[in-house]
Amino acid sequence: MTKSKIKVLYDHQIFTVQKYGGISKYFSELFRYLDVPYRKGYLISLNEYSPRFKVLTHLMVKGKRKILNVINRRYTRFLLKHSRYTHYHPTYYDVEGLKHNKGKLVVTVHDMIHELYPQYFDVSDQTKTQKAIMVQKADAIIAISKNTKRDLLKRYDLDESRIHVIYHATSLEKVTVTKEALNLPERYLLFVGSRRHYKNFTVVFEAFNDLVKEDANLHLVCVGGGAFTEEEQALFNAHQCVNRLSQHNVDETALAAYYQQALAFIFPSLYEGFGIPILEAFTLDCPVLLSDTEVFKEVAEDACLYFDGQDSDSLKAQLTSLIQQPKLRESLIQKGQTRVKAFTWEKAVSQLENVYESL
Repeated sequence: MTKSKIKVLYDHQIFTVQKYGGISKYFSELFRYLDVPYRKGYLISLNEYSPRFKVLTHLMVKGKRKILNVINRRYTRFLLKHSRYTHYHPTYYDVEGLKHNKGKLVVTVHDMIHELYPQYFDVSDQTKTQKAIMVQKADAIIAISKNTKRDLLKRYDLDESRIHVIYHATSLEKVTVTKEALNLPERYLLFVGSRRHYKNFTVVFEAFNDLVKEDANLHLVCVGGGAFTEEEQALFNAHQCVNRLSQHNVDETALAAYYQQALAFIFPSLYEGFGIPILEAFTLDCPVLLSDTEVFKEVAEDACLYFDGQDSDSLKAQLTSLIQQPKLRESLIQKGQTRVKAFTWEKAVSQLENVYESL
């Protein structure tokens, strides 16, 4: 199919349920760079990256999210049944749209977490079941890393030629905001995102707790992931370091500043589909420490320090090296600056458009 004939329909799913998040960020970047006609299958979105009628955020209506889901679901269904499109690219794995779809089906698989870590999800969660249906029926599958592609092929009997690896990128840019303006500590380590389960925050806390006994001015700043839970607060209090940790919800401008001012960014996750925060840190001259998972090695190569994700002593040793060796820190910054150049949204979108054309 020639590019001039392509018209893509994206559904509502992720923009109905996510205010922030990697998947909605991914699709919003596609919308920003696509050079083919497309249509968004939602009328209302409270998402920060692709808002529609955002004024509704301030309405105090019980069941607001359910109402948005009903409205947007019906709108997607209407477009699937009555509009003209050549490709249907759902933003998540709900299979309802398949019965109305008239175009080529393109599915992006962001990770295989539900399959590999089912213990962390409620038994009523249908993501794994619906994803299986989606990938079996898809005309093309976008995997966001080679590691995700390997996990797909291990799990499902798929024609490998239908799976296309297209990497993510980042759109964060450097800013001129000071620590004082953000009320940040002078010296801090940075953790970004959810702290639950396979995200492995406990290892970071254990390493940090050991370090602060020797470093009176070191802090740990957490961005996103929700306020500290009562259990977390109790843990911090028990180790008498509660005043050294803080949690912040910030916009992208502030997030860029948090990276820029940090001593280092720590990403201890035991599994990810890709790892956009790695690229964010590289872009913003923040040294990176990663758990030694296969996908992180694929993304970062030698532009970071790796540690055993199951061993806080391993992380502590790497942090100590980084803090005590300014030349090592500078070397990692330079390597990150070089590595991040391999990832751009323009490249990702061009590759995606090539997939659309091939169908």
